[in-house]
Amino acid sequence: MAEAPTPIAAPARPEPHAPPGVAGAPFWAFLLAFFVVALGTAFGSYLLTRDASRFVTFWPPGGLAVGALLLSERRRWAVLLGTAAVAMGLFNAWNGQPAGMVLGFAVTNALEELVAASLALQLCPGRPDLGKVRHVLVLLAVAPFFASLFSGVLSAALLAATRDLPFLESAAGLWMGTGLGILVMAPLVLAWAQPSPGRPAPGRVVEAALLGVAFALSSWLVFGTWGPSLLRDEFLLLPVATWAALRFGPRGATTVGLGTALVMLWATANDYGPFAHGARAAESGLAAEVYLAVALVTSLVLASVVEERRRGAAALAASERSLRLLGASMDRTLDWTTCFTADGWLVYANETLCRFLGLPRQRVIGQQVWKLFPGSTPEQWRDTFARVQGTGSHSYEGVIAPPGGEPIPVEIHASLVRFDDQDYCVATAHDLRERKAAEEAARMAGVGTLAAGMAHEINNPLAYVLGNLSWMREEVGALRSALRTGAGEPDGKLEQFLQVIRETEEGATRVREVVRDLKLFSRADGEGTGAADVRRVLRGAISLAKNELRHRARLSTEIADVPPVAGDEHRLGQVFLNLIVNAAQSIPEGHADENVVRVSAQTDASGEVVVEVQDSGCGMTAEVRNRIFEPFFTTKPVGSGTGLGLAICHGIVKACGGRIDVESVPGAGSLFRVALPAATAVPGPAPARDAAPAAPRGRILVLDDDPLVGRVIGRILEGHHVVALTSPRDALERLARDTFDLVLCDLMMPEMTGMDFHAQLSQLRPALAETLVFITGGAFTPQAREFLERTPNQRIEKPFEPAALRGAVARALTRARAAAASGG
Repeated sequence: MAEAPTPIAAPARPEPHAPPGVAGAPFWAFLLAFFVVALGTAFGSYLLTRDASRFVTFWPPGGLAVGALLLSERRRWAVLLGTAAVAMGLFNAWNGQPAGMVLGFAVTNALEELVAASLALQLCPGRPDLGKVRHVLVLLAVAPFFASLFSGVLSAALLAATRDLPFLESAAGLWMGTGLGILVMAPLVLAWAQPSPGRPAPGRVVEAALLGVAFALSSWLVFGTWGPSLLRDEFLLLPVATWAALRFGPRGATTVGLGTALVMLWATANDYGPFAHGARAAESGLAAEVYLAVALVTSLVLASVVEERRRGAAALAASERSLRLLGASMDRTLDWTTCFTADGWLVYANETLCRFLGLPRQRVIGQQVWKLFPGSTPEQWRDTFARVQGTGSHSYEGVIAPPGGEPIPVEIHASLVRFDDQDYCVATAHDLRERKAAEEAARMAGVGTLAAGMAHEINNPLAYVLGNLSWMREEVGALRSALRTGAGEPDGKLEQFLQVIRETEEGATRVREVVRDLKLFSRADGEGTGAADVRRVLRGAISLAKNELRHRARLSTEIADVPPVAGDEHRLGQVFLNLIVNAAQSIPEGHADENVVRVSAQTDASGEVVVEVQDSGCGMTAEVRNRIFEPFFTTKPVGSGTGLGLAICHGIVKACGGRIDVESVPGAGSLFRVALPAATAVPGPAPARDAAPAAPRGRILVLDDDPLVGRVIGRILEGHHVVALTSPRDALERLARDTFDLVLCDLMMPEMTGMDFHAQLSQLRPALAETLVFITGGAFTPQAREFLERTPNQRIEKPFEPAALRGAVARALTRARAAAASGG
């Protein structure tokens, strides 16, 4: 079994207020343990004092209390200080001190501990950390010096007043004793309160045992009565202290420091070792205290330096490992990631991008971005960088073409990064081919859902269109026979013909409207950057979904006069159509009069356009509602839904800068709310329906691969000389030898597209190319749509109305005659 990977994380820090060694234990148990240890160390301190009648040379309870205060919350300090004062009072009472002395020493020691802990926390926010040199110096120098000096002066004044002891000598002795207690015990408590990193390795246990043996041996040599006197040198203890500090950190340094203090002070009190001076007890004790203070400070500072470097090295190693992991992750991601300067110089590119470009990374780094991607320009990239600098980030859709490859649609996210006083742009490009394919699949699934309804909507008018035409064919035949035999016109037949023609036109108009509404759903290349007429989009979506609604619910609409929104009408049509169809399908068929689907549009107080689609259907649970926009999540039976519809709707609305929300209660229906920002540009006006100007007569060439279209145009343009052809090559040959005033050309033809025909006509007859009128049944390819967007020529949508066709021809002929007159 493979080992679990080591997490990349900072070392765990201790809880800021966790009492040492009793994590999870009740506070009263901690207080009891603290009281017992404080009282025990107070009694033990007398064993280390040569002249017990004067003052102790090492006072551990003070340091123990300071350590406990630093580990506890401030609200518990009063209880801790009171417990320490009680232990101090019991000890002094046992020592035979009068009541005033007992109370005085208890108060001065409590003040000393309070001052030491407060200074340490003031200078080391949070809690002193023995892994930081600054914190160690505060804990070992500042806090003990001032706190013990303050306590020593008060206690010496008390002794001078009650026992007639020399003030300065007493102050110095008490200062050193209490200061040494803080110096030894407070770091020891903090060090051992740190959580253990885990079970030590066997090697560390062996090394710790060897350290203990070395400490015992060196203590035996320095303070024993055996062996050569040359070995009785206190500096023999320094190698052991250094070993402990370097290898075991603050715990090792403080533990060896405590052991050294106990051995040295006991030996000195009993006239052993280098500090034994017979009757000069005060001097020997003071010398031992000074040595211990210097040795302990040196050892702990050394340990903190080593710990700081160890932490720094660990952080650096973790950072390097994290950086390597990040680099490996970036190379494995499917997105292309780059980092470039304001001048477009690439300073980073992941392996995915290098594979896409077909170049090794060393040939990509150091290049300018636009040199790697055909079709891009320095101005485009600098404009992108300027946008990122202005806003901090920029997201958009575009295309990227590899050298010699096909353009790929991508979604680009660019962010600003400031490093070493220089701005960089970090950009990721996500391949949209799969998403576009999924959108197309969902769109086709929607078309399949609507196919039956569309067939119904088209078949109804076609039924009477074809029926009327059949009737007219029969009746016209009968009328022709009657006229040939001289029987005259049958009564009322001409009036019936006119009525049939009106009905046929109405049916054909209904078919045309259905086809136009269907175009709303068919186009998929909008990028959400234009201005969309929400009212027009909603009317089209409602028209397409009408058959889905008819047998399920009543339709209620409240569509106000709202401003255009930022987006593409075709993609927003897909959103609204999906929401309306989903609303209908949430209601079972039958009882349509008891259910309602409400569609509304209005402008809110912020100027956004809010479209709501509400139904009285089955509603959704909270679990379903939370997942409703997830890709491939569906509540429909297998084979009835792709689970992509609402996910794509969410993406389209988000790309338009809007948002989509849902409210739903099981059994009470759902409300989908789409909020879209108003557009800064206004959509172009609908084609003019003005009356056609008086048209000059002219020679007109009609080019359409369907001969019936050419014939009907000839009938509509009666009075003009119309020549209808179906082959673009024949048309070019005819134009080379004959003169025409105007050309009407279909856009999409199998032999040659209208775009190619226009290009060749521009070389053959430039003036005719400028006035050419396109007739199109739909620009269903991206190239055709792009061509129409950049070409100013008039265009007429099939099926066209005769008045619109005559108007377009009149305008084109007038323009052509005016251009010819000005040229002549």
